[in-house]
Amino acid sequence: MQRFPHHVFLAGSLLTAIAMPAIASPTLDSAPLNSGWTAGAIRFAPAHLDRSGEADVSLRQSFDQYSTMQGPSTALSLQLRALPSVLLYADYGKLTQLGLRGPLSELGGVQLGWDAALRHDTYMLSQTGAQVLVPFTYLDAVGWGGDFRLNGKSALGGMNLYYGPLLSVMSNRWGVGLEAGVEYDLAGWVLGANAGARYHFGLKDAPAYSYVMQPFEDILGLGVRKALTDTLEANVAFQWQPDNAYGMWNRSYTAGVSWRMAQKAAEKLPAPKPVAVAPTPAPTPAPVATPAPMKAPLSQGLMLSGRVFSSLNTGGRLSGPVTVRLKHRAPGETGFVTIPKTLQADANGNFLFINLAKGDYQVFFKDESGDPTLVDYALADATPPGPEGQVPQVDLDVAWSGIDALADDSAVQVNWQTKPGLSGAIYQGLVRGNLAGAPVDFTNFPATPSEVTQGRYEVTAGMRQADSVNVVIKYWKPGNSFAGSGFYGQSKPILPKRAQ
Repeated sequence: MQRFPHHVFLAGSLLTAIAMPAIASPTLDSAPLNSGWTAGAIRFAPAHLDRSGEADVSLRQSFDQYSTMQGPSTALSLQLRALPSVLLYADYGKLTQLGLRGPLSELGGVQLGWDAALRHDTYMLSQTGAQVLVPFTYLDAVGWGGDFRLNGKSALGGMNLYYGPLLSVMSNRWGVGLEAGVEYDLAGWVLGANAGARYHFGLKDAPAYSYVMQPFEDILGLGVRKALTDTLEANVAFQWQPDNAYGMWNRSYTAGVSWRMAQKAAEKLPAPKPVAVAPTPAPTPAPVATPAPMKAPLSQGLMLSGRVFSSLNTGGRLSGPVTVRLKHRAPGETGFVTIPKTLQADANGNFLFINLAKGDYQVFFKDESGDPTLVDYALADATPPGPEGQVPQVDLDVAWSGIDALADDSAVQVNWQTKPGLSGAIYQGLVRGNLAGAPVDFTNFPATPSEVTQGRYEVTAGMRQADSVNVVIKYWKPGNSFAGSGFYGQSKPILPKRAQ
């Protein structure tokens, strides 16, 4: 068999994997265990990137059936946080791979992620049926190379959908494909299914292994996973591969556990306290006189000025101190990252940032006062800073009230007023809570974001079993998206109450 120039491909794969994190924008937050595998037993970015820990390990035992042999096999997986927005993962077993993955910016309600892995085809090679694991370093045993994915995640009717294209470049073939998965949380039991298909080109047979390469490869899977504790998860799965690149159909029955060895919570702002709010009429915004912008000191580089205010308060003043934060998008990057620099606004809510780096900035307000007439958090439109004499002014209206959630035996009706200062805003509600010690996003309502100011959702078995349930309303500027570059934010969490 002709040897593949592995040093060339290895260098290319690693350089590509290292370069891709440069465009990953959001950071990853630690939370109770929700392993890097879907219930369908596929690892799919960004399936659980928002719930990844510092170090997770998974051990799985399976019984595998091939067209000519069968027997048990064991797989070991490790996932580590390499950088704030990058996960390193390694799998050893029937599939052996080493890769990096991370999130990208959200696009039209779809969370995007990237994945780059150096992988190796490892199969049960013994004629007697005993398992033989080919070491990852023995690269000419079967086939090896790289898989590169662009993946998406979205919510639909209480389900999480995962999907995306892939490019595979192996030593004995190259190909393109599509993968998809779905998960549904049924009272803490997460049910999942997955499917994938690839078509290969440039096939190179290896007579020494008695197989003839096939161009088409497909796979189907079903599975269930269940959090046992905050750091331990059990999972079972079935996978059926009618066709693979080596012309061997196979089935796998798998059971295993995932364990969080280390967990370090990312720095977060103080959690908001849910407040029960009775129905209220639409408030009438008070006239707000805009104070003169703060004067910029001389020779302070690029600057950004503005004001944080509430149009529901006389003069726009907030009741307590206001900490102003920034998110930054560097030139050439696609997403925003929160930076450490903060300011205390003056009594009128005015602020001035100096000596800023080039790029775009979003002024970021997070309420720490508990004032029910203010949003939980809000971000302004992306704005580049300017030099002296050209300093842009960013005004951020953080007023919002008049939200209520009324429950009956089977559903909850939620009504809200329009967001002051944002004409034509787009809204969508989110039901979330805490189930078995883990945070859970139950469902979005309405299913499609729109300008409506009311929504209704059914109370599921999972919600009834939750330790707590609350509702938040997300809003964003027309023509943009939530967590995008336009003005967006979220209400304080509201506790549903019984209708009178």
